[in-house]
Amino acid sequence: MDPALWELINGENEIDEVEAIIRLDRPRSVPAGVRIVSRFGPIATCRLSRQAIVRTHGEESVLSLKAPRLLGPEPEPEEARAPRLPGVPLHTDRRRDPGTPLTGAGVVVAVVDWGCDFAHPNFRNADGSTRLVALWDQRGPPSPAAAEPYGYGIVHRRRDIDDALRTGTPYQTLGYHPADADSGGSGAHGTHVMDIAAGSGRVGPAGVAPQADLVFVHLANRATGGLANLGDSARILEAIDFVSRTAG
Repeated sequence: MDPALWELINGENEIDEVEAIIRLDRPRSVPAGVRIVSRFGPIATCRLSRQAIVRTHGEESVLSLKAPRLLGPEPEPEEARAPRLPGVPLHTDRRRDPGTPLTGAGVVVAVVDWGCDFAHPNFRNADGSTRLVALWDQRGPPSPAAAEPYGYGIVHRRRDIDDALRTGTPYQTLGYHPADADSGGSGAHGTHVMDIAAGSGRVGPAGVAPQADLVFVHLANRATGGLANLGDSARILEAIDFVSRTAG
């Protein structure tokens, strides 16, 4: 058995229900006591009680049962911090050819990361409304009011974001600030990634798909509360499931 599953069984935690990744011999044959949350063919994220882990692991239909693995940003390689080459101007950050006819219109670009500055001009339409279809903040404990079928975090839909943008305090109104998950205080990682992929170019160079609709998932592991990490393996799968459901 996965050693991390033993840690879940023996861990000191008030929450009896645990998250896991399961691989089934027959995808539709789900063991009793296992609740499937997101499914990718024979692989699924699920919830089950601590007491059911050993029994579920021994089921004939279960090929694999794994505890979530905590994930984080890779260390930045030295060459990425190297000084700019002599003679190369600073304004060469061009992300798309100006003559490219494809703009991303009618396409959803999703970013699964942390720190989304939803109020940034590059993620807003000409009338000031948001380009975001949804922003799922995975932080927060399990709650009946949380995003379904996941059971945790808060989903801010387009209407919620637009309502916040019409106020003078959009971050406070929405209850989401891009910098509060970053120990460095910049909160710029997910914002920068989404701008490269799909920024409109109102500020700085345009992204690759400047007219795409946007979906952002702010990753968070249950234990860490989402401080500058990339969640865990189960929640990344559920983020991808959320993107698929939202994009349609």
